[in-house]
Amino acid sequence: NHEGGVDPEQFRVESVVDRVNTTATVWLGLTLACAQCHDHKFDPVSQRDYYRFMAFFNSTENDGHGNSALEAEHFVELSAPEDLAKRDALRVEWQKLEKDLDRWIREELDPQLPKWEVNLTKERLSKFGPVTQEVLQIPAAQRTLDQSNFVHAVHRNQDPERQRRQKDIATLKSKAPRIVTSLVMKELPKPRETRVLIKGDFTRPSDVVNPGVPAVLPPLNEFETSSLTNSRSHPTRFHLAKWLTSAANPLTARVTVNRIWQQIFGRGFVETENDFGIQGSPPTHPALLDWLAVDFMENGWSLKKLIRQILTTQTYRQSSHTTPMMVEVDPGNKWLTRQSRLRLEAELIRDSFLRASDLLNPALGGAPVFPPQPEGLGSFTQNDRPWRASPGEDRYRRALYTHLQRTTLHPALAVFDAPEGGQSCTRRNRSNTPLQALTLLNDPAYTEMAFALSQRLRSFDPHASDEKRIAAGYRWCTSRLPTSQEVERLRVLIREERQAMPDNEDAVWMTVARVLMNLDESQTRE
Repeated sequence: NHEGGVDPEQFRVESVVDRVNTTATVWLGLTLACAQCHDHKFDPVSQRDYYRFMAFFNSTENDGHGNSALEAEHFVELSAPEDLAKRDALRVEWQKLEKDLDRWIREELDPQLPKWEVNLTKERLSKFGPVTQEVLQIPAAQRTLDQSNFVHAVHRNQDPERQRRQKDIATLKSKAPRIVTSLVMKELPKPRETRVLIKGDFTRPSDVVNPGVPAVLPPLNEFETSSLTNSRSHPTRFHLAKWLTSAANPLTARVTVNRIWQQIFGRGFVETENDFGIQGSPPTHPALLDWLAVDFMENGWSLKKLIRQILTTQTYRQSSHTTPMMVEVDPGNKWLTRQSRLRLEAELIRDSFLRASDLLNPALGGAPVFPPQPEGLGSFTQNDRPWRASPGEDRYRRALYTHLQRTTLHPALAVFDAPEGGQSCTRRNRSNTPLQALTLLNDPAYTEMAFALSQRLRSFDPHASDEKRIAAGYRWCTSRLPTSQEVERLRVLIREERQAMPDNEDAVWMTVARVLMNLDESQTRE
């Protein structure tokens, strides 16, 4: 955000600080940010350690001094080779047409401007807006530079030949496949000098420091003498990455395993998942945490293998049913005497209902998509960007692919506690609010899912009884069959709906679908 006269250097430093703090939180589970202004009050991390760590991120080309926030960004193209080749071939064609158009405008169209102005009748002039009419009535010799340029936008835009050529160029561009890109960081040819900032103030630089890791952790020495060039006398982010994933580093594997365990069970071995320091909670099962961390590294840091390892254990597969003895012995389930009962995360709630309604598009990869959302949300932000819902199967992609806009998180995700994009989040809140029920009842996307579920209930077997349809709906939404009492309650609802809306089975089963989607169990991992 460059509004309000932000100092470019302050903007750059704040961006670097954000990267430092995020890296420390995500990979090391340390509150390194506490050492930005002074030595850490609890952990053995000095302020000098903080700025040595910051030096790894302080020499990227995205320095915030450009006229645009993206001017110094770098992108890598991730699309298939055949798509890139097709785009490149078409680009050669449209760039040639653009070059020809520019030459034609300069040599043929622009010289016709005086003649075009002379031939402007009152009738033709009246078809322009009031501002254009006012400028065109000023004699050419008396116009300012901006006014002259404006008369040239107007003249060029009126020319049919230019319009035709532009249409040809646009047609070529529309044939090009959409290329998926990702932002990357690029180092400066010569590293930027990094200094300790007194009290974290960018206007008060102090001692010069070289890139390094906190002194309390294993040293970077084994990487400092490798892969360095004459222009790189100090270690870079590459060496930091190697250090982070080194077997000698005691934190990265443990922090990652702990976070996965937390996501699966609702609570990590270390409950303070973002603070493995002195003030953090000690692990409940230290030997198991160590074993999983070593196994994780020995299996190539494979998250799939780690998750499979955990999900196939008896501990994960046990029931979440609670007995009085369990509550007495282990009230907080610290010792995993039972499975945890957790509400699904925001994205999984959307995905599970897309699956239950048989709408889910399981395609992998590709560009972000725009599922339906209520209109007018952009008016609450600084930049009211239009949100055009994706057509066809794209609107049913997994929530992972929903377009993320930092200023306006998709409301159906935000209401279920999806975090905003302003800072890293190591643990999501789990709330229970009326807004969540209202979202499942009234949000355009969930209304669409409920209708699709109702149609699936009606059509999966034309001869099925109401009881069989109820059983199918329960299985799709809760992964179990209903009890006789649950079947009877829905039978009563169906009977009442049919009396209220005779000959309208669509409305009857739409009501049933909404009830099934709003069951607490439909949104909960039992």
